[in-house]
Amino acid sequence: MTAWVTFVQPTVVLAKTPDFKTLEEEIFGPVVTLYVYPADEFDSALELVDSTSEYALTGAVFARERYAIDDAMRALENAAGNFYINDKPTGAVVGQQPFGGAQRFWYQ
Repeated sequence: MTAWVTFVQPTVVLAKTPDFKTLEEEIFGPVVTLYVYPADEFDSALELVDSTSEYALTGAVFARERYAIDDAMRALENAAGNFYINDKPTGAVVGQQPFGGAQRFWYQ
């Protein structure tokens, strides 16, 4: 059996639409996808995050305004197994934090 190894350089993808493939699928690698939403559509963006992907391992929100953090916590309560506020979304403590998750709509 031959094992194939692929190296992916650190990559930033700028998505032009919210249904871009790398926003909907989970990628294990140094890849981050950015989607810039209109400033007056924050609530819609939260709904989009909560409903876009069936994967739900880890999530994070970075914000300066307390109301934005409160809204994000409320809207994304079940969006990920580990959820961080103003902290890097990597490095869960093994044996102390759950690892994994699935969107709640899988179980409805």
